[in-house]
Amino acid sequence: MRPLPEDDLRLAAFLKAHRPPVPPSDPALEEQLLAAIATTPQEIPTIAPHTVRQLTKRRRGWVLPGAIAASLVVTAIGYQTLRPQPQPTAELSAAELAELETFIESTWQDPVAEQPVVYADELFTQPDAAPGNSTMN
Repeated sequence: MRPLPEDDLRLAAFLKAHRPPVPPSDPALEEQLLAAIATTPQEIPTIAPHTVRQLTKRRRGWVLPGAIAASLVVTAIGYQTLRPQPQPTAELSAAELAELETFIESTWQDPVAEQPVVYADELFTQPDAAPGNSTMN
């Protein structure tokens, strides 16, 4: 904490030197206050019964919308916390990128037509039999 400037110290000394004396306390002041409170009629505020019913109806009217809003908030928070977070993708090196590009280029053009077609009757032939001369016993 910084020390006070010189002007503030002088002002504080002046106020201390010229402060008024504390007035003497009145011992009967507490009794006077309590007597004044006891003699003053205290009115207890009352609420009319029809006003109470209106207030409870109004409060009940907000229960359903409040419950819906609270459930929407809980659903949104639950969705955000339970949703799988996207994982950071791994950076590929230049060699891996080149290998991937070569693989895609080599398999891009008609990869299915290059494989031999196997017909159903060839699946049930004897292992010794030539394809096309299928004999079923």
